[in-house]
Amino acid sequence: MKTRWHLLALAFVAFVLGLIFLREPGFGDDLTYWSFAFDLHERGLAAWQRASFHNLRWPVWGISWLFQSVPATDGLASYYGVPLLYLIAGALIAFSFGRKLIGSSAAGWAAGIAFVFHPLLDSVSYRPMPDLSEGVWGAAIMLAWWWSMTAETRARTVLAAVAAGVGVFVIEANRVTGVFIVPVLILCTLLFFPRRFGWLLLAGAVAALLYAGECYFYKRLFNNWLHDLTANSGNKGAKGTEFPNPWALPFRFIDTLWKGNLLAPVYSLFAIGGVAMVWRRADVLGRVVAVWAAALYLIYSCAPQSLSPFRPLVRDADRFLAALAVPISVLAVAGLWALARWLRARPATARHAARLAALGRGKFGPVAVGIVVVVLLTVITSRERFDAGFLPEMRAYLRSLPDGTKVFSHKAMRELVYLVDPASARRFAWTAPNEIINRTDKLEAAAADCTEFWYARKLLWLTTRKGLEKRTRDDQPPLASYLDAPERDWVMTRLLARGDTPDLIFYRRRTADSPPTELLGPEAPEWRGLIPQLPAKLTRSHGTVHADWPIPQHFKGRLARFEFSAACADVQGLTVRLRFTDQRGVKMKVDYLLKPYLYPGGGKEFFAFRIPNEAVTAQLQLKLARHADEVVFTGFRAAIEPR
Repeated sequence: MKTRWHLLALAFVAFVLGLIFLREPGFGDDLTYWSFAFDLHERGLAAWQRASFHNLRWPVWGISWLFQSVPATDGLASYYGVPLLYLIAGALIAFSFGRKLIGSSAAGWAAGIAFVFHPLLDSVSYRPMPDLSEGVWGAAIMLAWWWSMTAETRARTVLAAVAAGVGVFVIEANRVTGVFIVPVLILCTLLFFPRRFGWLLLAGAVAALLYAGECYFYKRLFNNWLHDLTANSGNKGAKGTEFPNPWALPFRFIDTLWKGNLLAPVYSLFAIGGVAMVWRRADVLGRVVAVWAAALYLIYSCAPQSLSPFRPLVRDADRFLAALAVPISVLAVAGLWALARWLRARPATARHAARLAALGRGKFGPVAVGIVVVVLLTVITSRERFDAGFLPEMRAYLRSLPDGTKVFSHKAMRELVYLVDPASARRFAWTAPNEIINRTDKLEAAAADCTEFWYARKLLWLTTRKGLEKRTRDDQPPLASYLDAPERDWVMTRLLARGDTPDLIFYRRRTADSPPTELLGPEAPEWRGLIPQLPAKLTRSHGTVHADWPIPQHFKGRLARFEFSAACADVQGLTVRLRFTDQRGVKMKVDYLLKPYLYPGGGKEFFAFRIPNEAVTAQLQLKLARHADEVVFTGFRAAIEPR
C-alpha cells in the first residue's frame, strides 16, 4: 500500500478514536480560546485585549476561528475540531518517525496508535489547549529538521529548513514554552550533523523574520514590539511553581510518566527498552529521538523563571508534558519491536512468536491485528470515554424556547450558548454585558426587560475572583437583585452540572400564577441542628468537618439555592462536598463539589443544585484550603423552588 493510503487510513482511525474520548466542554482556558475566536468574528481586532496572554496563542484559537467561519461548523465542531485535528496530525507524524526508524509500515501504524492513546494526552485530547498543539508542532519541527539534515538535494534541504523555521515561529506563538524545542535542535545538530549547522541557522533566520513580522503586528495593535513577551509578565510566581528543592527538579515529573494512567508504566518500560535498542544499534534517527525525549523532559522540568527565589518556569501540571507524547510513543514502539526480535531469537519462545507473527500475514491479517490492538487499548486505558455531560439537556432547553425570547445574561454565558447550539442562540434577543454580578441601575433595568435570566456560576465570578486574588478590595459590593434575592422576580427552571459542579443556572421571570419559593433561615427545623448558632468559625483546629443531613420528604426532587455570608482572607479558603445516599445507604452518583469565593471583609456566596428524588441523606464535608486559617460564617438562607 502506498504511504498516502496508510496516512489517510490512520487519520480516519485517529479521528474515530478522538471521538470516543470526547468530553463535555470545560469552563477554563479551553473555553477562553474558543470565546476569543468567537469575539473576533463579532468585533474584529477590537476583541484583542492588551492584558490577555490567551489571545497570543493563535495556533490554538485560530483553528476554532476558521471553523466558526463556516455556518455548519460554528458550534461544537469549532471547539472539538482543534484537538481532533492536532490528534490526527500527531498520529501522522508519529507514523512517519516510526516507519523511518524501524523500516515498516506496521511500526508506523503502531507509533501512530501509541500516540493517540498516550497517557500524557488524557486531559488534553478533547480540549482546544496549547499542550497538545505544542507537542505536535514540536514533532513536526523535528521531522522537518531531520529532512533538512538528510536531504540529498539543495532544494529539498532549503525547503525543509524553511519548514522547520516556520514551525519554530508557530510553536513560539502557540506558547512560549514551545521554544524549548530550539535547544533540542541545536543539541541534535551538534551531536549528529555538526557540518550541516548552517542549515539550522537558515531555519533560525526564517523564524526570526516571521517573529519580526508578528512583533510589527503587535506594534500596530498595542504600540508594543514585544507584546507577546510582556502580556504574560504578570504571571510570574504563579501557583504551582513553588519548589523548595532545586536538586529534585529532574525527578518531579517521573511519577507522571510512570503513573499517568494504566498504560503509563507500559509506555515507560517499552520506551526505556527502545532507547537501549536504538543506542546499541547506533541508529542515528533512533538516537535523535532518544536525545529529543530526554533533553525536552529535562528542559521542561528544570528551566527556571527566577533564581532567587528559585522557581521553575513550568508549574506542576502534567499536561505540559504532552510535548513528549510523540518521541515516547516512537521509542515505545522501538522497544516493542526489539522485544519481538528477542523473543524470535530464543528457542523457547521462537515457535510462539512465529505463530503470533503469522496472524499478521495475509491480505486482511494486519487489519485484524490492528483492530484487536485498538479495541484492547480502548478497554485497558483509564482515559475517560465519551460523555456529553450537560450538552443534550441544555440544547433541549434552548430549543424549547420561542423565537425572540429576551435573555438577560453575561457575556461568557451567551458565548457558551452559541457554542452549544448556535442556531438557537441566534433566535434570542440578548442582553449580555461583560459583568453583571454587582448592582447598578442600568443592569437592574436591563434585567427587568427580559423574560429569562441565565448564568454560568464559575464564569460569572471569574473577573471578581481574579480581583480577589489580587486583593483589589476587602468586602463585597452590593449584589444585583437577581443574584441577591432572585426569588422575588424569578423562578429557577433548570440547573445543569458540569461534572461534580452545579454551574449552569436558568431562571424564568415570575408571573402572577407562579408558586412561591420556600425561604428558610438558619433556625428552620428542616436543618435539625445542622447549622450552629451564627456567627460561627471554622478553623484549622476543627480539621475536616463531617455532618449528615436527613433530607425532608418535601424537599426531594426540587431545585434549591443555598446562600451563606462568610469572610476569609483566602479567596478560595473553603471546599464543601455534598454526597447523597439512598434509602439503602448506598452513595448515589450525584456528588457536588462546591468551591466558594470569599471576601476578607465578608460577603454572600450562593450555590444552586437539585436535590435527588431518591436521596435520603446528604453527607456534608467542610474543609479549609491549605493556605486558609479560618472562615467566619455570619448568615445562612435557603430558597427551595416549587416542584
